[in-house]
Amino acid sequence: MCFAVLGSYAKLNAQCTISNVHITPRSVSTVNGQCHAIVDLDYTVAVNSGSKHTIIHLWESGNYPSPAHVAADYPLATAATGTMIGTILLDYQSGIPVALNAWPTGPNDFKASTAPSTPILAPTVTTAVVGTSTVVTLSNLDLPLSTCNQAVSIKGDVWATQNDQKASCLSAGAIAVVANDPLMRGLMICSTPRSFTVDFQTIAATSITFSAYKDANGNGVFDATDQAAGKLTLSGGSIVGTATDVTVNNPAGVNTHYGPYTYGPQPVGSQLTVFVVARAGTNNYDNVLRIDNSCSLLPVSFKSFTASKANITNTLKWTTSFESNSKGFYVERFYAGKWENVNFIASKAENGSSNSDLNYSFNDVFS
Repeated sequence: MCFAVLGSYAKLNAQCTISNVHITPRSVSTVNGQCHAIVDLDYTVAVNSGSKHTIIHLWESGNYPSPAHVAADYPLATAATGTMIGTILLDYQSGIPVALNAWPTGPNDFKASTAPSTPILAPTVTTAVVGTSTVVTLSNLDLPLSTCNQAVSIKGDVWATQNDQKASCLSAGAIAVVANDPLMRGLMICSTPRSFTVDFQTIAATSITFSAYKDANGNGVFDATDQAAGKLTLSGGSIVGTATDVTVNNPAGVNTHYGPYTYGPQPVGSQLTVFVVARAGTNNYDNVLRIDNSCSLLPVSFKSFTASKANITNTLKWTTSFESNSKGFYVERFYAGKWENVNFIASKAENGSSNSDLNYSFNDVFS
């Protein structure tokens, strides 16, 4: 399931940039009186090669500092961190970012007086190279929120450092997302052609408009390549004919199911992952939900199969819409408690592969 939030980019002292921030709310629940939103957060970043750490400080938007911090303020003194909901600390010293679960202190690290008084959040970190930049994905990020009963917006600063005693670059307010609304879920249906369903849950009743894109470069990240490939054409659900954009009216507080929607163009037997991009109500950001396609490819797709009987003759007819390296079809009969081979019908597909409808029939005479 990610929610696209920023379409532009912010410059970080000419040394690093951050863009395409997305959030995917996974679940919201109250634990021991505290509301928690489990989310996936990702962003595209270009950081100078000397960066040792990237740090993300998060606030609920109402607590975000005014005026905003500047690079010279970082690292913040402990006393300035009390209104944060948490900090994410990524260590780049091995070349691959690792989320730390404690503030590093010592002669060559951060000063003890800058350790945040609010939690260090330690999500799972993965990266994907997209052109000259890197998409960083923070999965299963646990955000403590002030309430579960209304939408909570999150704002955050992203800064990087070379010597750990001051910021080498800063993007103030680069993170601007809503942590808990709407929740999105989706499922790929492995029929031919492929289709998907999508569920929305919103705190208040609202309209939601969504479209779909294919993962054009297969990297699992919704990026410029996928957007350039264009929206998929959808059919099914409440759509009359076909459409690239679908609007639904979602009720308050109820997980509501929509679809299934067939999408195209898609190769026969497609295993493409699909991104559903949705905008709820008057929001100025998009939710982007990734629906993974784990469907296995079968060598044959059946369009129809019928059987009829006249006297002692059983007539079987079937049509295939797709065959790949198909040799043919064994016809079997179940008799006296076991299956037995009756005949073999060779494939009509040239060299065993076809994207066109092919018709077959067989008469089984049995008395």
